[in-house]
Amino acid sequence: MAWVNTITGDAQDLKPEDAGEEWVYIEFEEEANDEYVTTTYLKRKVGLEAELKALKAQYDKRVRSVKAEIRGLDYHCIDRLKAQAKRDLEGSKKKSVHYEYATVGWKKPRRIEVDNPEEVIEWALKHDYPDAVKIEMKRSLLKSNLPKDVEIPGVRRPKEDEFYIRLPKQ
Repeated sequence: MAWVNTITGDAQDLKPEDAGEEWVYIEFEEEANDEYVTTTYLKRKVGLEAELKALKAQYDKRVRSVKAEIRGLDYHCIDRLKAQAKRDLEGSKKKSVHYEYATVGWKKPRRIEVDNPEEVIEWALKHDYPDAVKIEMKRSLLKSNLPKDVEIPGVRRPKEDEFYIRLPKQ
């Protein structure tokens, strides 16, 4: 008999004072004597570990299947959805449209694309933007600290807004 936390796996004899729904009481058929631990316990443990492994494999397989289905749906429908959203937004200043199951639209991209990080690092240091350069054992570029309104050699800023789909919170 033991109280087991289903989230952390902790087990103890007495129910914790602040026990929530995550604590379950497990009752065993017999006391843990020498014969029990060498046969029944080990047999049960091996069976449960095998069941856990099978469940993880089923879960992983299902996740891959669902992700593939999402990619297939996107491949089949995303261009049509973008075209429909553009038609629905024609003549409007809005950048998004709310449909029954999700809101779709376009937003300014948050990222920039750097073709030559070394060139941009040199530019940032030369033009007094040292916060844009992160120095560890080697130098790397912190793109978020580069100025947004200055033309920088080696940096491309996407002109087109990014399309997005915001699903409702579940």
